[in-house]
Order: sequence, then structure tokens, then C-alpha cells
Amino acid sequence: MLRHPWAAAGYRWLHPDLGVAIARRVSTTETKVGRPPRAGQVAAVRAWARAQLEADPTLEIVLAGHVHQAVVEEVAPGRYYVNAGDWLTRQPYVAIGPEGPPRLCEWL
Repeated sequence: MLRHPWAAAGYRWLHPDLGVAIARRVSTTETKVGRPPRAGQVAAVRAWARAQLEADPTLEIVLAGHVHQAVVEEVAPGRYYVNAGDWLTRQPYVAIGPEGPPRLCEWL
């Protein structure tokens, strides 16, 4: 129900303070913080990323999220699967420059 387009449109009309209060009340994110990701989810996203890189040789990076496991994996020379991890515990991000592999960093 919360993801229905009508609910999302109505949410946009709310004042941000009220919207955040509602989101905190209905969200289960805080109860999930610190839990390890489900192994099946991690493996599925990793397999999907590898398949994308194998299917399209023009791709250099597949950047995924949602499984909350930080990883930079070189799947083939110069081609990477990257997942920044979860923002709530360590506040990681991925630095991608013109040279060298992607790097996992933490917000200070």
C-alpha cells in the first residue's frame, strides 16, 4: 500500500518534517541495522552483476546496492562489480576516478 503511486503522490504533498515522522513510524529499517545480509540475496545480486559484465563487454563497472555488503570485485581485468554497503552503519561510498580501480571509502 505504501508503494502505490497514489500514496507516493500524496506523500510528496506533505511537509518534510511530517513525512519523515511518518516514514520513521512505518519503516522497519532501524530494526534491520546491524543484521548480516541474507546469503541468498548477496549471491543473487553478485551473480546478476557478473552476468551483466559477461553479457556486455563494453561495461566497466556494475554498481549494485540493496544487499548492504560492501565489495569491490574485479570480475575480469579492468571490469568490476561494486556494492557500497549500507549507509546506516558505516556511511560508505564508492570513489571512481579516471584511473585505477573503484575504491570503497567511508564518509568522515
